[in-house]
Amino acid sequence: LQRSIRHIEENLFAPLSLESLAEAVKLSEATLVRRFRAELGITPIAFVRARRLDESRRLLETGRYNVGEVALMVGYDDVSAFTQAFKRKFGRTPGRSRP
Repeated sequence: LQRSIRHIEENLFAPLSLESLAEAVKLSEATLVRRFRAELGITPIAFVRARRLDESRRLLETGRYNVGEVALMVGYDDVSAFTQAFKRKFGRTPGRSRP
């Protein structure tokens, strides 16, 4: 599990799929999902999405980037989808996280 998390952190903004993650850490997709669910209670892809949203909040709080830029940086092609996911996780819109 630690190798998987390290790989995710090192490639947080790169395209990551379950298949590519499993291949990178030399596990089957099923084993990887099972380990994540047992240890963290979520799938590897849900973990990636959560980490990207956490990072998006940090990026927004710097004030350097607008919402659209951050959405693209963390893997969302659609700002509306990013805004909805952000609001679900943090209870406020991304724009309210900017200084």
